[in-house]
Amino acid sequence: LVNNGTCYQANNVELDDHYIPCGNVLFGDHACCQAGDVCLEFSACYNNDLDLTYIAGCTDKAYANTTVCPSKGPWEDSAAWLGVTYVGNDTWATCPPDDDAPKPHLLEGTTS
Repeated sequence: LVNNGTCYQANNVELDDHYIPCGNVLFGDHACCQAGDVCLEFSACYNNDLDLTYIAGCTDKAYANTTVCPSKGPWEDSAAWLGVTYVGNDTWATCPPDDDAPKPHLLEGTTS
């Protein structure tokens, strides 16, 4: 994997250096995952050590490219990453980051 670019968790909010693009930004914007994790479809990532699927960010500084920037619902500005779970019919939902959060939020653009 060739890495070139900065990752963002929201509009103009950089992710830390542990996150890298899932491709070279010379060829367009890409989703971002933690270094060493697997890049999946729908801008999702997989961490084999924790058996965890999650979303983190993308290389679009404005976080406007809905093709590669994962929607984090109500946690867009506050969460560097969110766990996700498959709910069927090509649909994923975010897992709330804390006990007081509302029920899982369906991710936009994942239903075919």
